[in-house]
Amino acid sequence: MLSAIQKALDESGGRLKLEKVGFARHVLGQAEAEGKAADDLDENFALLFAKLGEMQRAAERKRSQAGVGSRVGRLRDAFLQDHSHAASRSDLALLLEEIEAVLDDSLESDSMLVELRRIREEFVLTGDLTSQLEDFPKLADRLAGLRYQGILQSEPEAQGNELD
Repeated sequence: MLSAIQKALDESGGRLKLEKVGFARHVLGQAEAEGKAADDLDENFALLFAKLGEMQRAAERKRSQAGVGSRVGRLRDAFLQDHSHAASRSDLALLLEEIEAVLDDSLESDSMLVELRRIREEFVLTGDLTSQLEDFPKLADRLAGLRYQGILQSEPEAQGNELD
């Protein structure tokens, strides 16, 4: 923050040089003072901390969602590397269980859960799980699409809001 203030001073043509200790002492002096300036300083810091907290929570949500996508991507990539041309129903059932284990309570995870249920139904993961999957290329495409479920779910809402 101090370097940004110094840069602004330099760009305005000022010759004032800020030092960390002197700047900190001035801010503390203003905070300890009584009157309108001190009240304004308290209010501004309260707003600053509220905004910083909001930004931190948004970044944590984004990181969490990115984490889900990357974990699912790693599981999917490992599965497709181990089973490049074919897989049994039990292999797929195991993969889907592993994916469910890394999901959290985000919207992206919710949409992935719906897609996982559809994959289970489409590839008949009941009964004899030892048989081979019939349309493996289709499964590979469906697994590749898992990563984009959060985006796909939000698109209709965005389009609906544009029409309002």
